[in-house]
Amino acid sequence: MKFIIFLLFITLTKCDDGNP
Repeated sequence: MKFIIFLLFITLTKCDDGNP
């Protein structure tokens, strides 16, 4: 379950690459 959250966090960070 924690892995899913981690993956989601990575995706969010990748999407917001231009935003700090």
